[in-house]
Amino acid sequence: MVGEILRFEADRNYTVIHLKDNKTFIASKTLKHFEDMLVDFKFVRTHKSHLVNLEYIVRISSNNEYLILADGSLVEVSRRRKDEVQQQLNIR
Repeated sequence: MVGEILRFEADRNYTVIHLKDNKTFIASKTLKHFEDMLVDFKFVRTHKSHLVNLEYIVRISSNNEYLILADGSLVEVSRRRKDEVQQQLNIR
């Protein structure tokens, strides 16, 4: 179920899927494939290597360079995507 997914992480032509129960799966699809598939769900591309479920973002670092997720993981926010992430999180 999509609601169980914390984030997706690119690993070349594979994608590591991180679930909220700390399980991970590897899919032989690119991150772009999942980004396109989940366009109607609450996911945001934070970096060339990360696609994050907005429901599991606890906070953003003071310098807006990292997201802290519900499982304690840190996900990088690229400079290029910072404005989009802030817009999705309603931060200015």
